[in-house]
Amino acid sequence: MENAKVKINVQTGDIELEGTEKFVTEQMNDLETTVDIIAQLLKNEPETSVEEFEERKEQEQEKLAKVEENTLDTNCPMGEFYQKFKEGLNDLDKALITAYFIQKQNPDNEFKTREVSEALKEHGIKLTNPSTSLNRLSDKKYIFLTRKEGKKLKYQRVSADGVECLKTLLR
Repeated sequence: MENAKVKINVQTGDIELEGTEKFVTEQMNDLETTVDIIAQLLKNEPETSVEEFEERKEQEQEKLAKVEENTLDTNCPMGEFYQKFKEGLNDLDKALITAYFIQKQNPDNEFKTREVSEALKEHGIKLTNPSTSLNRLSDKKYIFLTRKEGKKLKYQRVSADGVECLKTLLR
């Protein structure tokens, strides 16, 4: 008897089943129900309210007021800004530097993941996965979400802790 395999990954939308051909066929017949359950679980994700975003922004503004940012002057091209930092930076450092630079160029003082990815690519700075790096920076509280439009479009900002980290990376 031959084994068959089907893969499922909720994050990417992949589905995996493995077993005998008969088993996989039976599961495939029930796949619509499984997909509906997964869709319902994703739909029921708790939404972060606008008030929570605003509260976090205010807290970070207060912290940033205490942190001197003047050593991180961004009134220069991005390449020149990068020259202010030590050599041998890791992916997280590069993502944080780029995010901060993009944020300071934006009148709303925030950035999107796509903007960071495009700026890195434009300047020939290679990162394994900019999106993953930004997620890890968020986990470390170096960046935070300021607002969200729809399911995927997130606007973020470098936190006071992120600015402090950037200062440690200066030459």
